[in-house]
Amino acid sequence: MTDVIKFLSKNVSNKIASGDVIHNPSSILKEILENSIDAYAKNIKIILKNGGKNIIHIIDDGIGMSKNDAIKSFERYSTSKINKIEDILKISTKGFRGEALSYISSVTQIEIETRYIESDLGIRLIIENGKLKYNPLPIAMDKGCSICIKNIFYNIPAKRKFLKSSKLELKNIINEFYKLVLSHNDINFYLENDNKILFDLKSSSYKERIIQIFGEKINKFLIKIKKTTNLVKLQGYITNPKYYKSNKLEQYLFLNKRFIKNKNIHDAIITSYEGLINKKYNPSYFIFLTMEPSKFNISPSKTEVKFSYDICLCKQINSTIKECLGIKKISNFLLKQVNVKKLSTRDITYFNNEYKKLKNNKF
Repeated sequence: MTDVIKFLSKNVSNKIASGDVIHNPSSILKEILENSIDAYAKNIKIILKNGGKNIIHIIDDGIGMSKNDAIKSFERYSTSKINKIEDILKISTKGFRGEALSYISSVTQIEIETRYIESDLGIRLIIENGKLKYNPLPIAMDKGCSICIKNIFYNIPAKRKFLKSSKLELKNIINEFYKLVLSHNDINFYLENDNKILFDLKSSSYKERIIQIFGEKINKFLIKIKKTTNLVKLQGYITNPKYYKSNKLEQYLFLNKRFIKNKNIHDAIITSYEGLINKKYNPSYFIFLTMEPSKFNISPSKTEVKFSYDICLCKQINSTIKECLGIKKISNFLLKQVNVKKLSTRDITYFNNEYKKLKNNKF
């Protein structure tokens, strides 16, 4: 019988695996931006063409890479973030798997210029189809890194045809952009698409960054939350019940400055508003958790998180939000509706009943 099992080439296996983390321009942007943040950049510039389908160019002033590190960074499982499996339990960086750049280089055309902070000169690399096209060229440049990624899935037509319209791909990019700029308010971010400036965000407080993104209208509805327990440091902003949305687009939860998803925590936040907002509407929240890495486990997707003390954590978040909403603030809000809007007798009765419900709640 003829042997039929064979090893795939590195190039082919990379292209297959790229589907795990690289789906569209926004997933590329996320991976590269996280590297810039991990490199201690304080200024990050993003230039897009055609919603990122043609070009994603990211320029930062981080510590940069040496010649050897730049070359190795595109090899699969190469990383500066961990050395042994135990390091995952105390990971503090955005990236750690050592796969993203390898995947990206196998399905795009890349030009990278980088200068390590301690080097006099930088280097330029051109990578195509996962391979270094020319020998690295020495160049004069400021410290940091410039990565220009062109033509996503140019060598996989079947995948490229499934990319969305430029408008939708740009929308996806902006959604990922929000997640990173909200949690890294100490960094200046600039974003343009097809020569049009979309954002020019300066270093600011958390509240100012929220307003920079979502507009001045949200300012008067923001309620600050802050509490520290032996389990978690909790801070951020929620919105009062007068401000609500029909969608969940303004709900952001971060753990150690990483955007995460956790249904139990989300439910704990939403139930804090019971009796205050119609169930078909959604409050907005921007909540930042700080915890020791040993108390949670991050999935390979880097967004799903499991907590060691899940029930206790949810109770603490729920009670903190209820305290910050405050029965006095809510009662004042309800009375304002009566006085300002000159409501009917029926509406006044409704608000009085709502107030009684609040009074009976245990904040």
